[in-house]
Amino acid sequence: MVMVMVMVLGTAACRQAGTHQARAEDFARSVIHTAAEYAAAPRLPLRNWRPACLHRNGHCDYRTFSAGGMTPSGGSILVEPGGVLEQFDSAGRYLRSIGRTGFADGEYRGVADLAVDAQGAVVVFDRSNFRLLRYDTLGTLSHALQLRPVELFTSAAVWSGGLVFFSIPTGDSVGQPVPATFDALDPSGRSIHRVATVLAPALNMHSSGDLQPMPPFFMPRASWTVGPDGAITFTNGTSTVERYDTAGHPQLFLQTGVPSRPVTPREIDAEKQRILAMFPVSRIHSMVVLSIDQSAAHAARVHAAFTAVRVLRDGTTWLREQPRGGADSARWDAFRPNGAWLGWVELPASMHLLDGRASRLLLATRARGQPPSPQWVDLAAPEEAMSAEGAVRAADASRRP
Repeated sequence: MVMVMVMVLGTAACRQAGTHQARAEDFARSVIHTAAEYAAAPRLPLRNWRPACLHRNGHCDYRTFSAGGMTPSGGSILVEPGGVLEQFDSAGRYLRSIGRTGFADGEYRGVADLAVDAQGAVVVFDRSNFRLLRYDTLGTLSHALQLRPVELFTSAAVWSGGLVFFSIPTGDSVGQPVPATFDALDPSGRSIHRVATVLAPALNMHSSGDLQPMPPFFMPRASWTVGPDGAITFTNGTSTVERYDTAGHPQLFLQTGVPSRPVTPREIDAEKQRILAMFPVSRIHSMVVLSIDQSAAHAARVHAAFTAVRVLRDGTTWLREQPRGGADSARWDAFRPNGAWLGWVELPASMHLLDGRASRLLLATRARGQPPSPQWVDLAAPEEAMSAEGAVRAADASRRP
């Protein structure tokens, strides 16, 4: 029997919480790292790179990893190779197909996020149809929750059969810090509660006619994720990170110590020329040129510290730094669940961290025009990395006169 319910998500929930900015003293734990600690953090060696191979009909198939879900019995991998979800066990062996694409009841069209709950059921948030679907361990639809769009909805994540919504209101200007909200919907769809209110850059203005202005050059953007325990980890692009538990209690305030990097006039001019080159000279409208000029005039003063955040299955937090200049690689900083430094790795700028733990990462390269290529890679233990780092520093010191 399939249960179909309708849940109304609207303005009422968005008025329930305060709009103050969280401070370090508001959190149960506050960890402040210095620039010196950032510079001394060990680089974690990567080794044993190998393709993430999925086996179907006896053949090895390399395909896109849409998401990774973990069940208590050991784990499963969910992929979306051609629109229909498929489930594999942790060894890469094919298990079953999950549902089907479409607009009818119980079908999905645009999978925004998914997860495996404690009972082994696959829970899917279909953004196109705006509904939450639950498939049992046989891949059969058991529960469908039709949602009405959340006001100011920006993104969502599935966790433990429920759903977390992130909403950013409009501002007086694009990029203005505004009070954004996290709201959690329980698996039954019967209740929604405010988890946290944070400051995030506005993506749109209150009212600007038919044409929204371009965002300021190098505007930082909010990034967030839900960890294995349901806690929300958030960064608004600065060097600080906030973590809230499922009840909305401020758990951790983390100042990473990442040094700020000023945006230079040369970078602003290069960005302006890059955008102008996207428009045919004969067709470029004066309003477009004006909008580009305004974006350049209101460019951010410093580059965003982070562009992505991931919390892995062991609770470690991984933060992707903004690549420097025209660099083709990006640094990922890793912290233990208590906020202590773990180390950092250097990955190609086109490579994304999908899943894993501090000892093994699941990565995917996303080159334009090519399907993502998933790979596993092992990491050296932090103590081993520290020993290697210390040996290098000792060798450098011995060479000094």
